[in-house]
Amino acid sequence: MARNTLGIYWNEIHIYAALIRSSLTEMAIERIICLPRAIDVEGRPLNAIEHDLRLMIGEMGITPDTVVVGLPEDEVMYRTLMRPFSDRRKIGGTIAPEMETLLPMTEDDLMVDFLVLGRKGTGETLVEGVGVRKASVERVLATCGGAGLEPEIVDAIPGALAAGARDVCELDAGPNYLFTYVGWGYTSLVLLQGKTLRHTATIPIGIERVLGAAAGDGLTPGSLMERAGQEGGLAGGEETDALLREILISLERLEQLEGEIVLVPVGYAAMISDLEARYTEMSGASWAPVRLKEGLEVRGIDECGQAFVAVGLACRGAAGSDGMNFRQGELAYTRGFEKMKAYGYAWGRVLVVLLALWLAGVGLDVYFKDQRRDELDARMRETFGQTMPAGTPMVDPERQLEQYLSRLSGSAPGAVGEGAAAPLEIIRDLSAGISGEIDVVFDTITIDESSISLSGSTQSYDNVERIKGILDDLEYVLEVKIVSANVDKNDQRVKFKLICRKGGA
Repeated sequence: MARNTLGIYWNEIHIYAALIRSSLTEMAIERIICLPRAIDVEGRPLNAIEHDLRLMIGEMGITPDTVVVGLPEDEVMYRTLMRPFSDRRKIGGTIAPEMETLLPMTEDDLMVDFLVLGRKGTGETLVEGVGVRKASVERVLATCGGAGLEPEIVDAIPGALAAGARDVCELDAGPNYLFTYVGWGYTSLVLLQGKTLRHTATIPIGIERVLGAAAGDGLTPGSLMERAGQEGGLAGGEETDALLREILISLERLEQLEGEIVLVPVGYAAMISDLEARYTEMSGASWAPVRLKEGLEVRGIDECGQAFVAVGLACRGAAGSDGMNFRQGELAYTRGFEKMKAYGYAWGRVLVVLLALWLAGVGLDVYFKDQRRDELDARMRETFGQTMPAGTPMVDPERQLEQYLSRLSGSAPGAVGEGAAAPLEIIRDLSAGISGEIDVVFDTITIDESSISLSGSTQSYDNVERIKGILDDLEYVLEVKIVSANVDKNDQRVKFKLICRKGGA
C-alpha cells in the first residue's frame, strides 16, 4: 500500500514542502510546493507561520501519512567528535555527555543526535554531533500542531541533504559530491564520497547577505528575490568570494579525500549568478546541477533544487534511512502515543473482522458437526438393525453391538459353555468344510449353548446328505438330524433344515 510522506521546511520568506508517494518497491516525488510568504518592508512575515502552513496544506490537497520537519539552521549547533567504535548504539550512548561539555546549555535544555562521517586513517570513527535546544524542538512542534500537522521526525538540514542526495540523486562512485544548500541566512554543506557521508559544515552566509550586497541598500528581502528572479540571478561579487572561501576552508580539514570534488548547488544557490564561475576559478573543481534518478516523476528539476531540503526531509520518512531525529524523551513519547492510538484503531478494525470470521467459522464447524452426527446416527441405526436379532431395542447401540460381537466371538463371560466352540469358530468351520462344488444357500444359522440350527436351499437331496456329513465330522457336534428336506415347486430347489446337538470340544 502506497504511503504519502510530507517534508516541510520554512524560513523568513518561503515555505517549502515535498510530498513523496512510496511503496515497498518504488518512490516518486508527487508534489513540490514553494510558497512565498507575505512580508513587510522590513522583511518580517505578515502572517504567523501556522497561517502560512495551513495555506500550504490547503494547496497540497492531500493528507499525508507521515510528516517530517526541518529545524531552523540558526538554532542548530555542531561539534566534530571521534569514537574508537562504529556501532551506532554505542555512539548514541556516549555522545550526549561529551556534547554537554562542548555546548553552552544544561542537560535538561539539550537534545543531541549525530551523523557518522566514516573512519579516519587511524581507524577511529568520525562523528558529527548535532545539538539543539529542547525549546527549539518544542516550538517547531507547536507550530506544526497549530497547522494540524504532527511530525514524526524532526531533523536538521545536513541530515535532510544527505537523505535527499542518496535517495533521489544519481551519484557515481568516483567523484565527491559537495551538496551546497544556500539558505536565507546560512549555507549548509554535505560532502558525499559516492553515497558515503564524509563531511558536513555550516557557514553563516546566506542569500540575504549575498544578494543584499549585489543589489545595494534600501531593498526589502522580497524585492531582492523578485529582482534576482527577473534578472536570472545577481552577482554577489565579494560576498560570493567570501562564501566560497569558507567552503574551501571547510574542505581543507578533510583527510584522505581522493577524487574530484563536484559542487551541486541547491536552495537559493541558483540566484547567485557568479557562483559557478568563481567556484571553478578558485577551486579548479567542476560544477553540476541536481541530477535526479529516473521514475521520480517530478515536473521541474529547478523546482526540486530550490526545495531540496524539503525533498530530503520527505525522503527521511519515506525511505526510513538512518538519520537524526530530535523527537526524543518526552517529545518522542507523545508521538508514540499518537501512533499507538492510530495503530490501535487500525488493529481494532482488524480484530473486529477476525472476530467475525472466527464466529462464522465456529458456526460452520457446529453446523457441519451436526450434519456429520446425524449421518453417523443414521448409519448406526442401519447397522444395528442389520446386525442385531430382530426386535432388539436400541438403547446404547455401541455397547450393545460390542456385547453382541463378544458373544459371537466367545469372548464374553457365559457366551458359550465350558470348552465349547464359539459361534464365529463354528461359522468358520462350516465355511471351510463346505466346498465350492456344493450349491447351497443358508437362510438362517442359529447357534445356542446346546445346538446349531441351519436352514436353507440346495440343488438336490444328495447335497443335503453331504452337508449332514460335513457337520457330523465337526468334533464339537455329537449328532446331526435332518428335520425336513422338501422340493420347492417354484424353483425346484430342495428346502432343508438341520439341527445339530453340540458337545464339548
